[in-house]
Amino acid sequence: MSIRMTDASFVLMISNDFSACLGNVLGRFSWDNITIDGNHFTNCGQPVSIDQNDTPGNSRRRNNTFQRNVITGQKRAGCETGGGQQSFINLCILNNWFDALDFTPGDDGSCLCVSLVAQQATGILASRNFFRMGPINTGKYGIAVEITTGNARTT
Repeated sequence: MSIRMTDASFVLMISNDFSACLGNVLGRFSWDNITIDGNHFTNCGQPVSIDQNDTPGNSRRRNNTFQRNVITGQKRAGCETGGGQQSFINLCILNNWFDALDFTPGDDGSCLCVSLVAQQATGILASRNFFRMGPINTGKYGIAVEITTGNARTT
């Protein structure tokens, strides 16, 4: 992990360059009012991974935004939420560019751009994102947006 942001609140992570960082580049638990904007992630493993505490009434999960970032050569997911009964309120994935995904050999379904799998999420928006497999992936398939939340919108 490049930057561990557990329990972070009211952070602006703007205009940074991350190259060949493995693991979760920016992550992990209980983000609240975080904006990740205009960063470049090149050949990184899972640029953003956000997990929330499953405890009911946990207020540390509001208004997180991932926007105008450029992600090239990513491994695993570009921006991923924790799954199960985790909850997010107003999580926005906007205007990002995902290009030339880097698949694990023999596992063509292992790479995806956006994963929104927190099942108790509300007010989730993924909009105006660009996804391109890239020339090294001819004949492979991938997932642009994975959603298991009941209250998500994509455009």
